[in-house]
Amino acid sequence: ACENNLENQMILMAHEGIAAPRHVHDNLMDRFGRKVAHRLRLIQQDFSAQVDEMVKQGYKIADAVAHVGDDMLDAMDALMQTAPLRCRAWCVKCRCKCPTNPSPGETMGRLRGNAAGSICVEFSMRGSRRQLTGSTVCVWMNWIWERVALLEDIIFHECTEQHPTERLMKRYLGRTHIVFVFVMCPSFRGEACTRRRRMCLCLGRRFCMLSEPLWKSPHDVFSRERAIAAMEYFSAEDYEVQAFLRRRWAKLRKTTDLAAMDGVPSNRSLLSQGARTRLEAYERWIVDHGMCSRVVSDLTQNCAYAKGPRSALGCILTRSVWWSHALERELLPCEGLELMGLPVLHSSIVRAGWECPWLSALHLLEDSSVRRVCGNGLHMPSVCALLLWAFGGVVELAS
Repeated sequence: ACENNLENQMILMAHEGIAAPRHVHDNLMDRFGRKVAHRLRLIQQDFSAQVDEMVKQGYKIADAVAHVGDDMLDAMDALMQTAPLRCRAWCVKCRCKCPTNPSPGETMGRLRGNAAGSICVEFSMRGSRRQLTGSTVCVWMNWIWERVALLEDIIFHECTEQHPTERLMKRYLGRTHIVFVFVMCPSFRGEACTRRRRMCLCLGRRFCMLSEPLWKSPHDVFSRERAIAAMEYFSAEDYEVQAFLRRRWAKLRKTTDLAAMDGVPSNRSLLSQGARTRLEAYERWIVDHGMCSRVVSDLTQNCAYAKGPRSALGCILTRSVWWSHALERELLPCEGLELMGLPVLHSSIVRAGWECPWLSALHLLEDSSVRRVCGNGLHMPSVCALLLWAFGGVVELAS
């Protein structure tokens, strides 16, 4: 695995059994050496400066990026085509240089795969919107050229809806892989939440071929009417809610001695002043419009901007605070993980018959860190739907 965030490294190293990564690397930019990484940054900075100049001349940033984007990719490709892939890098788990990928002997007779989620800030509507000319393109180029060098059988990529995934993946892997790209969202499967993400699955042509025309998209195969209400996500037991409130209260009081704290305040009293003000506006909206209290609101958005409370959760971001007006509390971080398809609550583990592989790492993370994991994570049922759809339409070739 490769992850530069310390908390995510902790999660990865907490995996046990078959889910445990042998090595955890911390820098994807060193796959082709520091000199190549430095030259990539120089190319990116040069073309980014061209975008800035065009914006000053009155161009829209999207038009400026489109004008120079392909030229920048061509310049980076010319560099990467001659750069040798390094086979070893620093491993934070072993505390030494270790192999970055399995050896051919280890994968003989097995499927080889790679899964990645690109940094989305350059492509997000709330981000800088510099897209391919943003600084994160250097990391992406290291990743995609490593894929070109290794040509794994299965390659999965996820990013925000605005990412030009299909064009890029076909540019680099179109000759060697069958490329499937779809926008997936939990609401397509009947869930009461929104998280639109562009997901790509590349299947190696030497590994498989289409068994029949896949004229139906995953949306057609798996879509259904809403079957889950937003209130269903607020499923934590009372003791889990109380534990969350005590942790929040202790953080506000700047103490770690939970045992010495008397009682537990209400969730409302622990909100910031701005969140309480927005909550009161939502409550007035419910009264004025005669709405049922079984609705939810995002307390990070103004009521007028959000057009009032809603019956379904919007996209969970790293700082989202979704509030249940019926239960008078916010969505817990652990409930956010449940929403992403990861069983972490006791009741869900018993019902599902399995638990999240890194459940043991949760107690090591602060609630804000778990929220960040939810905001940056993948909705697992959507990923599984895409995998089932693709594998159902291909047949493995004889070796």
